Amino acid sequence: MRDPIYILGAGPAGMAAAYRLTQLGFPVVVVEREEGVGGLAKSIRYQGFILDYGPHRFFTKIPAVLELWNQVLGSEQVTVRRLTRIYYRKQYFQYPIQAWEVLRKVGWWESLPIVLSYLWAQLIPRPAPRNFADWVKGKFGTQLYSHRIWQVNFDNDYQE
Repeated sequence: MRDPIYILGAGPAGMAAAYRLTQLGFPVVVVEREEGVGGLAKSIRYQGFILDYGPHRFFTKIPAVLELWNQVLGSEQVTVRRLTRIYYRKQYFQYPIQAWEVLRKVGWWESLPIVLSYLWAQLIPRPAPRNFADWVKGKFGTQLYSHRIWQVNFDNDYQE
């Protein structure tokens, strides 16, 4: 008998890994510090209400991943239209980015260096990114990277 594979975290990624590994015949142990599974995608019951602990958005362009989630969730999966926007300089911008909206809201003078930097990044691809900053620069150009509109606050209130 094989030694088990230990998976840290019972969020969607950990549970998907455990599910697939058990399908392949591997023994698996999932280690989770919380009482239930779900990670940031779980829901909790509070005073008769069901509250989302974190984001429940799932998106993929990978057919095998989509097939796995459809297989596991079946009829319990709920599909809704999503609205994603970027908040920058006290204005909302549609996502995916709409070029004319950006030009109208940000202005030509500020947009021009961003567009030129983006075109440069497309014409002269960077080597494989070593980190997220390299990926952003390679995908969108150094000018947009320097504005740091992509930064997300990952702080949370969890304390041990």
